[in-house]
Amino acid sequence: MSARTPADGTDECAPSRAAGDLALGTALIVVCAWAAGESLDMPRRGELGLLTSPGFTPFLVCVLVAVLSAVVVARALMRGALKGIAPRIAEMWCSEESRRVVVLFALITGYALLIGVVQFAVVTGGFLLAMFWYVRSGGWLTIALATAVGVLLTAVVIPYAFTMPLP
Repeated sequence: MSARTPADGTDECAPSRAAGDLALGTALIVVCAWAAGESLDMPRRGELGLLTSPGFTPFLVCVLVAVLSAVVVARALMRGALKGIAPRIAEMWCSEESRRVVVLFALITGYALLIGVVQFAVVTGGFLLAMFWYVRSGGWLTIALATAVGVLLTAVVIPYAFTMPLP
């Protein structure tokens, strides 16, 4: 019989894992609430109202995922998630991988928020340049070339090839 490690589910890292479950479950509930609201705003045709709306199935999926996320949050709280938050944050702060995830998440979120506000090719170029530079995908010439090709493909070629409007 092999020795059990904290990754096997022993109590040594249960509060830390529970804190992660709490954060993810809460985030999923927030996203589901937003998506459910958006699905209810879709047009309704016919006499049955919501039942014939294209947002009915996404609404049901949002409700189901939110309920399952609430179960995850409840189980995390029962496993001591609140006392595991501080150690989890300290562990993540010291981790290079966690910092990279946070920076990449911030870049992606900024890009998503700027689409439609700033001209598409400009925001896409800035996003690709920042991403390629941050992940160190090569020298400056390689990064500049990859950015130019990416912007050309996403802002010029794909919209014309597929007659797809840009945001």
